Amino acid sequence: MNTALSHYAGFDYPASKLCKFIAVEDLFTIIMHDGDIVKFTAVDPEEFQRWLLENNVADIRKEDGWVETEG
Repeated sequence: MNTALSHYAGFDYPASKLCKFIAVEDLFTIIMHDGDIVKFTAVDPEEFQRWLLENNVADIRKEDGWVETEG
């Protein structure tokens, strides 16, 4: 049973509309199921990311084919 909340305080969209995200520090870029892209600056990035993951919003960095290069 999924007990994650469908809304996150201060964020205008329900989890059901979100498809994937990528985060850089406190800035989240979120791809919606309808193809729109939303940017959100989280006050508590770890908490927001945990909420996304609990609601089955995919972390783009964890997908097959994601490439990280050393800087």
